[in-house]
Amino acid sequence: EIGVNYAVKQCRELMDKVPCIHFYTMDRWASVDRILKELI
Repeated sequence: EIGVNYAVKQCRELMDKVPCIHFYTMDRWASVDRILKELI
């Protein structure tokens, strides 16, 4: 949970500065799914 919250914060900061973000899931898509749901 802490890692997902931190990643969401980082992504929000990055989205102000870069055109796109790429996630390497390493077959662990559940965390990325939660991050993306928070961002949209």
